[in-house]
Amino acid sequence: LDHCVEFLRRRLMCTSDMGLLPYIWLGNDGDVVADFSRMHTCRNYESVPSFVKKHA
Repeated sequence: LDHCVEFLRRRLMCTSDMGLLPYIWLGNDGDVVADFSRMHTCRNYESVPSFVKKHA
């Protein structure tokens, strides 16, 4: 669970993108990889804490 929280923290701070990153199933052996081909919009991280404070 710690690695999931750390991944979300880094994604939020680096991209300020609250969207989830979907995974793609590869074949029938159960392997999955993150789908990094999805389009996202970069945001200004400083606006995230101020939004949270304003709407908390």
